[in-house]
Amino acid sequence: MQMIRYTVHNETVLYNLNDYINLLLEAKVLHPAMPQLRKSPKSGKTPMQIVLEKLEKFEPMYYMRYNHDFYVNWVLFEYFFRPLKPLLVNVADWRDDDSIFKQTQLFINESTLKSQKKSGAQAASYFQKVTLKLAATN
Repeated sequence: MQMIRYTVHNETVLYNLNDYINLLLEAKVLHPAMPQLRKSPKSGKTPMQIVLEKLEKFEPMYYMRYNHDFYVNWVLFEYFFRPLKPLLVNVADWRDDDSIFKQTQLFINESTLKSQKKSGAQAASYFQKVTLKLAATN
């Protein structure tokens, strides 16, 4: 199973959005496309299309592109969870603390908390810290 790469840049944690979506798709946690819901403009869209629409609403200072992947400030992930909810294969995953969806959500939300972690070792196993080689800026 693909791991979610993350890095620390300018004293904040950035998670690879592409890896996050791919992990949830690979684990069959999300449907590959939004189900037909009446005349919803999101019907038929992929999870990545849905989160990228959300991402476009934020300033570029909260995310960066690196090798065709988006690394997103952990705070923005809060805005991605709810739009992905209709794509859940098992609706109970939304509240089940043992589900991959909830474990990854808790891990990401705890990015700056030093104590009282709710996510366990299982959640940490979905993540891999990486170092990005960024060009120096003047």
